[in-house]
Amino acid sequence: MTGGKFHTLFNSISDAIFITGMDGRFILVNSSACERLAYSQEELLQMGPADIDTPEYAAKVPERIKALQEHGKLVFESAHVRKDGVVIPIELNSRIIDYDGRPAIMAVARDITERKRAEELLRKSSEEVEDLYNHAPCGYHSLDKDGIIRRINDTELAWLGYTRDEVVGKMKWPDLVTPASLQTFRETFPQLMREGFVHDLEVEIIRKDGTVFIGLINATAIYDPRGNYVMSRSTVADITERKRVERQLRELTAHIQTVREEEKASIAREIHDDLGGMLTTLKMRTYWLKTELSVNKETIPLLDHVGEMSQLIDNAADAMRNIITGLRPSILDDLGLVAALEWQAAQFHKHTGIKCRVNCVCENSEDCGKELDKPRSIALFRISQEALTNVARHSGASRVEIEFHRNEEEIVMSIIDNGRGTTETRADAPIPYGIAGMRERADQLGGKINFGPMPGGGFNLTVILPLPVGEEVGT
Repeated sequence: MTGGKFHTLFNSISDAIFITGMDGRFILVNSSACERLAYSQEELLQMGPADIDTPEYAAKVPERIKALQEHGKLVFESAHVRKDGVVIPIELNSRIIDYDGRPAIMAVARDITERKRAEELLRKSSEEVEDLYNHAPCGYHSLDKDGIIRRINDTELAWLGYTRDEVVGKMKWPDLVTPASLQTFRETFPQLMREGFVHDLEVEIIRKDGTVFIGLINATAIYDPRGNYVMSRSTVADITERKRVERQLRELTAHIQTVREEEKASIAREIHDDLGGMLTTLKMRTYWLKTELSVNKETIPLLDHVGEMSQLIDNAADAMRNIITGLRPSILDDLGLVAALEWQAAQFHKHTGIKCRVNCVCENSEDCGKELDKPRSIALFRISQEALTNVARHSGASRVEIEFHRNEEEIVMSIIDNGRGTTETRADAPIPYGIAGMRERADQLGGKINFGPMPGGGFNLTVILPLPVGEEVGT
């Protein structure tokens, strides 16, 4: 091992190589070792591993020599100190060899400065990610295929009131939700595992102390290389306050609409009673005046003026009736919703030329509308009023059908036209406030409203309102 070829190869290797006797002193070092440590070969041959290691690693030299004697080879990390004091992290690959007939240790030292720098950057980055994960303003958790919580951040733990040891690997997500939200989980978790995502799920989550908050969940799935579900990556936002504000806003809006409807009904009554009475009196006086003037030849020329006055009074009465009808059609209170819808359809056809038919699929039309409670009657009538306005302005339709159905649980009203049926945003774009008003009316009564194009053309608006608990058809 001491020939010329060996020394040539030994000195050509870029890694630092040290051959050390069992007494702990260097026997041979290569050129790379001298360059890296800034010592001459003569200097290094007067030294040993403990002289070039940092104090931490120098103290372990005897222990490592003993391990080498037992196992024959050893790979470990250490750190060398250059002559100018600069510390160089290294990876040492050591083994026992035969050197000129005696045992020695050959150690190949690879400079791992860049690797350690990369590891440090990765460590800092991981710490930053972990900090962001744990202290994010939203909750994070991961569920395995059985719904067991495998990861959860500090934010969500604080919301729940549990410790990490109480939750991770021990609790299932169904343990943390109300019975109503448990059904949502059972429906959506298979979808998450199958399709890879779920969006904007509102869930009632139970804290350790039994109180409940509302969470908005978005989740994506993590799969292994074979496409098998591994776990979820889920975010949770606490929307309890937002839901409370939304509820208050709905209640305020409902109150305002109720007040407006009551004001409209009150104004309609006042106009009918006061202005209607005055116009009736004027009409009677005009008739009397016409009769009196007709018996005197000298006043007969004034009859034309009296006739014009009478016509103006009739016109005023018609305008009054139109105003009263616009404020609150009496037919809605007197005969019920279906009768009011039929009247509205007739008026719509009269003013637009678009055919409009009301089809009630209840056994008795009175069961469909007359006995319906006032809030639902008013809501459905106003929604149909707004929908027909949209049809007249934007659809280009020649025919509209209003279908009305009521059973023991809900009321369904559909307004279908044969117009251009453009897109689902057709209703939103031209009259956003009208559409928002329709949705708000449905929401206030616990219902929903859907818009959409019809197959083959046309447009469909469907309102579904639940009946009050215990109410039956015709009651």
